[in-house]
Amino acid sequence: IALGLIAGAVSLGLSAIAVELVKRYGPGDIPRLDQVGLDARVLLFALALSVVTGAALGGLSALRGVGHRLTLALKEGGRTTVGKEKNRLRSALVASQVALGLVLLIGCGLLLRSLDRIAGVDPGFVPEGRLSFNLSLPQVKYPTGEDRARFAERLIERLEALPGVNEAGVVSYLPLTGTASGAGYTVEGHETADEALPQVFMHANASPGYFEALGVRLLEGRTFEPADHRNRSGSVIVTETLADSLWPGDSAIGKRIVQGVPETAEDWYTIVGVVNELRVGGLESDPTPMVFKPLLGIATEEEEHGDSDDLGLGMSLVLRTEVAPESLASAVRSEVWALDPDLPITRLMPMREI
Repeated sequence: IALGLIAGAVSLGLSAIAVELVKRYGPGDIPRLDQVGLDARVLLFALALSVVTGAALGGLSALRGVGHRLTLALKEGGRTTVGKEKNRLRSALVASQVALGLVLLIGCGLLLRSLDRIAGVDPGFVPEGRLSFNLSLPQVKYPTGEDRARFAERLIERLEALPGVNEAGVVSYLPLTGTASGAGYTVEGHETADEALPQVFMHANASPGYFEALGVRLLEGRTFEPADHRNRSGSVIVTETLADSLWPGDSAIGKRIVQGVPETAEDWYTIVGVVNELRVGGLESDPTPMVFKPLLGIATEEEEHGDSDDLGLGMSLVLRTEVAPESLASAVRSEVWALDPDLPITRLMPMREI
């Protein structure tokens, strides 16, 4: 028990030093890092663990020295047999300790290597100076794609008028959030056989200014303009991953794709821009081939308003700021609720946290 208490005291001292080092030199964006510390509960837990560990191991040793087994051992061989048993137990404990320590070291090394690799991954956008949040519009108040697009435009105008905001944009969902929506696509010049499954791409609707607000690089062509959705012009932007897989060594600008199977010549979308690769999941996931459509897609004869290709009820907004992103949280809430006081705002946080 005395040895256990000494070990507990030493470990508490090392823990206190480690906590202070993490608070001083650790990443500054860890939530509530300044509140981390050792309190009375930690001290009581360490005390209890030290006493219980010492008592349990000491009691185990004591039990081996009394009772029937000791009497039998003395009769059958005395110290030699008992000594051999102790040596075997000691060897087994040492071997187990070395084996567990080796496993721990290997796991720690793999974890650090993975962390180093993930830290070097380009997320595809600039997380610094970006504030994001999610909205979910009620179907009753915003039944059509036009209603949702008008709301998005009005909200973007109000947000961009805030002091400290340089640009704002709307998208169906943000990268690295694990949220995604996809469908089968027909690619002109890459049509599949009648029985074959179409190529599946993730897709999202995006507003003019979204790629600029998030800091996504434009590699070729142009980004969206207001006329793209107001005129339902059938323009799309694809990621580098998709363009390279379909047209390696060739430009994707001017190529045409369509969700599902085209029934008329007017169903096709034309690629007007290529942006850098993005990831739907975490930084450890592969880049996702994506198709970005304007807020309003092409209206078809079967769908009077073209809702299937329009911005949905759920949407994410991102702001490029010249001030600390979290300092704009209150102003952002006010602007959203000025347009619709009943809208819930979720995941209001800097993109660095995502």
